[in-house]
This record gives sequence, C-alpha cells and structure tokens, in this order.
Amino acid sequence: MKIGQSIKSIREEEKHIDATYVAKQIGISPEEYHNIENGTTDLSISMLEKVADALKCPSAYILNYEKYKEQSVEMHLKEFVCPDKYMNSLNPDYILIRNLYKKLFAYKVLLVDLLLDKKNLLSTIIDLKDEQIKMLDRELDLYNKLIEQGVLEEKKPE
Repeated sequence: MKIGQSIKSIREEEKHIDATYVAKQIGISPEEYHNIENGTTDLSISMLEKVADALKCPSAYILNYEKYKEQSVEMHLKEFVCPDKYMNSLNPDYILIRNLYKKLFAYKVLLVDLLLDKKNLLSTIIDLKDEQIKMLDRELDLYNKLIEQGVLEEKKPE
C-alpha cells in the first residue's frame, strides 16, 4: 500500500473525517490534498508530519499502516475472538474466523461510508434551507422597502 492510500484509509476508515477538513488543517487546497492521497504528488517529510498531526496519529503509523492494520486484526482475533489454541494459521477454524472478521470489518467500513454520505446529504439539505431562509429574508426586506416607498400597499389581515 502506498503512503497516499494509507493516508486515505486512515482518514476514512479510522478517523471518519472529510478530506477538505484535512486540507484546511494542513493549509493546502482540497485538490492538492487529493493529489497526495492519489499519489500524484510527492509527499515531503514536513508535509507527512502535517498530515499526521491533522489525522492525530504518528507519521510512523502512516508509513507502516498496512503492517499495523494487519497486526491489529490479528491482535483483536487473539484477544477477543479466538483462544490461543486456535491461533494457528493452518487451523481451518481460525482461517474461517479470520476471514469472517475481515468481512465484518469491511462491512463496518461500508456502514461508516453510508453514514458519512447521509451526514453530508443532511448538511447539504441544511445549507439549502439556510439559503432559502436568507432568500426569503431578502424578499421580505425588498417588500418592506417597496411599501415604505409607496410602490406597494401593505395587505392587512381581514
């Protein structure tokens, strides 16, 4: 896994934060940040440290993410799922449990993505409603000015 892919995985799967937020935190445009994640821009050590700070993780974690991720799956299996007697990579039960755990982790990632999509959709709806309120406020101000100038008559409730 390349560094950009590691950064993207950490941001999406572990930190659940938006790329635009990270870009703003490190002082670059969202496009420049996407180029880092996509691997089209070389990453300097100072920029790696800024990204690590924004993601609140050590830069070594980013550099060795795949190894850490695999170790955490193994550690979780050992501590919570499989007793020591099953921790044999040749044991078919262990292989089955490990594969199921990896699928479960993948479903968790998908669920988080769906929740983030829902959050983004709700944020967009709220932004549109805010714009609609501002537009109605501007129309009301214009209506009141036209009444003050005598262009329109105020309608009073009957």
